Amino acid sequence: MDRQSQERCVEPFVSSVENLFRTMLKQSVQPQAAQQGMPEIKDKHVRATIKLSGDVVGSVTLVMCEDAANEAVTAFVGMKMPFGSADMMDAAGELANMITGGAISRLSGLKIKIGCPQVTIGPVAGSSPFSGGPAATLMFLPFGMKTGQFVVELVMNQVGAAAKAA
Repeated sequence: MDRQSQERCVEPFVSSVENLFRTMLKQSVQPQAAQQGMPEIKDKHVRATIKLSGDVVGSVTLVMCEDAANEAVTAFVGMKMPFGSADMMDAAGELANMITGGAISRLSGLKIKIGCPQVTIGPVAGSSPFSGGPAATLMFLPFGMKTGQFVVELVMNQVGAAAKAA
């Protein structure tokens, strides 16, 4: 994926995150510059991955440290849930789904399908479980919030006629 296509993909994801947090969670987030390497998240975290297919193959992963996940999920569902519980994981998956869907709706001219969320809880954040192949672009979009940080990890590989024309 060339530099122009990368930049074209970043803005819709940043906008989607900001819109979701502002409208659904009534919170503000502070987007930081996109990076090639994963920012360090030392705490336990929740990782919700949405696979992409169609004109863009890859994945979108929401990685939230425990404190940020607790804050976001509590704001989203209106009650505190135990970290790592099935309900917490479902809510994190839905947040990732809404971020991905919001961003894709802003990417005009591309036909992209999204899969169901795959959510895991882990002690330390690592690299994406989906590599996307040798031509894939891996970018990290870090955000700050009151209680911690989170990252939206993009793994994208353009394919298809619409993607080639973009």
